[in-house]
Amino acid sequence: MPSVPGNRTLLRLRSALGELPPVQRAAAVASEVENQLLLVLRNRLQKLDGNGLFHGHSDDITPTLVTADTAGILRDLHHRSIYQTKESATDDLIRIIVQQLVPDELRVLALVSDEQPHAMCHMDVIGRLGKPVYRLRGHLSRIAQESGLMLGQWAPYYLNHLIQLGLVETGPSFKTLLQNYESIENGLAVRALTADIEGQAGMKVRFQRLSFSISDLGKTLWSKTLDCRESDESAGATDQQ
Repeated sequence: MPSVPGNRTLLRLRSALGELPPVQRAAAVASEVENQLLLVLRNRLQKLDGNGLFHGHSDDITPTLVTADTAGILRDLHHRSIYQTKESATDDLIRIIVQQLVPDELRVLALVSDEQPHAMCHMDVIGRLGKPVYRLRGHLSRIAQESGLMLGQWAPYYLNHLIQLGLVETGPSFKTLLQNYESIENGLAVRALTADIEGQAGMKVRFQRLSFSISDLGKTLWSKTLDCRESDESAGATDQQ
C-alpha cells in the first residue's frame, strides 16, 4: 500500500496542480484522490484500534468461528445420555434432521409417504471396454414434476440429501415402474447429454435403474409432521369459535 502523506503535503500538492499541463494535472488529481481515500481509511483504522476493536495481527487473540459453549454442550449431552428416554431421544434426532431440511424436501417426503417405490436412475458414461468411466448424473427422477418443487433443477440434490439423512432408502428396479424409467431416460435434458457424450469416440451412456421409498425414520418424521399439522388446525378452529 502506498504511503499516505500528511495534511501539509496535501496542501502543497493542491497549490502545485494549477502549474501542471492538462494531462499531468489529471494524473495528479487522480493521485491526490487516492491519497485522500487512503488518509480517511488510515484515520478510521486508527479510531478502531483506539477503541480496542481492531488489533491488526496480534498473536494474543485467536478468532472464534463458533461462540457456543463447547464444554456446556458436552455436559448437556452427557447428562441427557444418562437420563434420556426413548421418546426424548426420538425428538432430539428428529429435531436435528428437521433443521437440515428445506420446504422442497418436505414436499418430496410427502410424495413418498405413500410408502410405494418410485423410479430413480443413475446416468453413467461407459468406455470402450464396457466399463463405467464416470457418473455423469445421479439420482434422476420425476420428483420435480410429481412433488411440484419450487426449484426443480435441484431435484437430484434433494433426493440424494434425503437418502443421506436416512429419510429415504434405495431399492431395486421394478417392472411396474417401466414407464417412469423411460420417461426419465428420454427427458430433453437427458437426451441432450446422451447425444453429447455418444458423439465422442468410444463413449456411450448407460442407465442404472433403481427405486427409492420412504424409510422407517422418514415415516417417523412424517408422522410427527402430520401431528403438528393437526395440532395447528385444531388451534385454528378453536380461535375461530
